[in-house]
Amino acid sequence: MGKLINLVDAENFSLGDFTYRPALVAVIKFIDVFESNYPEILRCSYVVNAPKAFSVAFSIMKPFISEKTLNKIKIHGKTGWKEGLLKMIDADQLPVHWGGTMTDPDGNTKCISKICIGGKVPEEYYLNNKVLAVQNQNLHLDFKSQITLKKTESKIFEFQVFENVGSQLRWEFRSTGCDIAFEVSRTISEEVEELIPLQRVNSQVFKEEGSLICDEKGLCEY
Repeated sequence: MGKLINLVDAENFSLGDFTYRPALVAVIKFIDVFESNYPEILRCSYVVNAPKAFSVAFSIMKPFISEKTLNKIKIHGKTGWKEGLLKMIDADQLPVHWGGTMTDPDGNTKCISKICIGGKVPEEYYLNNKVLAVQNQNLHLDFKSQITLKKTESKIFEFQVFENVGSQLRWEFRSTGCDIAFEVSRTISEEVEELIPLQRVNSQVFKEEGSLICDEKGLCEY
């Protein structure tokens, strides 16, 4: 049976990238499926160019990874990993950028004709939905703003939807020290509709985020 050698280049990743909840959930799910169905196929996994922030994300994922798989994961910073890769992979099968001798016909050292290189999402793929304006500008919070709530306190944010039907309501937040309760509802003709039921979210571990399309006129609250 063939063995898999996995190479993850973490160059230019930030703490926000590593703790982006949808990505972490997807990685944890992938690991679960991988270990449940293909437990012996992984020979080793190299994480290279890992910044200090990577340790935060890895500490979150470690409880979901078996000890056997953890022993196959090698984490390196900017140096000291190319020699190890060449012991596992023939030089002519490894792009020059990662220490091998393989290049594209045009000389590209990352071999982009064979490898799909990730990166920033091009702006032409951005959603065109207008983000709802906050009715009361004092309620607007950015990532540098904070609010402090006591144990029994709550905070409600309200957004009026009139001619901007079809707009997208988005939220992103973190908490410190504990999880919090969160829900989204809307009021149409004095009738309250629950869009996201009241639930506890682990925003002290993952950044909580989501979105809804406001397809009717009314008052949205969260």
